[in-house]
Amino acid sequence: MNMFFHIIFILFLLVNCNSWAAKLSPHCKRLVTKDHLKNLSDLIDTQMKSSCQISFNYVKESDLNHPVCFLKAAYRPLGDLLRNEMKFKENTENSRIQEMLFESHANLDEECFKTKADESQSSARCIKKFSLSAEEMLELVHRYFSLAAELIFNGKDFSQDCSIIFQRCTDSQNEATFSSGKWLEPHLGFVSANISLCVVSIN
Repeated sequence: MNMFFHIIFILFLLVNCNSWAAKLSPHCKRLVTKDHLKNLSDLIDTQMKSSCQISFNYVKESDLNHPVCFLKAAYRPLGDLLRNEMKFKENTENSRIQEMLFESHANLDEECFKTKADESQSSARCIKKFSLSAEEMLELVHRYFSLAAELIFNGKDFSQDCSIIFQRCTDSQNEATFSSGKWLEPHLGFVSANISLCVVSIN
């Protein structure tokens, strides 16, 4: 009888191990590496000090206070940011880093997050307007990939349905704009162009 229960226990472990392996594929674990984060840090360090403000849509992490759901909610706006706001001269080291980040991002949802259609739809209410310097914007990108790398390394289960968590977000259309560490009230206006007029200073 003891042998029977022992066999059942081993089978139980095997089933659960296979189930867990399906949640985080080996490819998922290779999507965000130390090299990705190092290259992104180097990209931030090469930015000139500037008063230029880049306007884009993103998700405020503290609105959700839930790492997995933040990664899911910010996934689509991050893709738009990488595609439309990060612009570097072709065939340069910075453009190579950009392509590497874009490729990594493109596979995160399919290989790791597996966001459901209703989650993706309800996460739109969490998107807000940001207006930050290039350095500050890239720091948000670094934070996203660092958090993804941490959760993947720790074997985090991304299968949780975040639809209820996304209900914490208010209607983003009437929200203030986040600009360089401060929230600007809607009546103060919002720069509609991607980049406002700015003065660049090099230290």
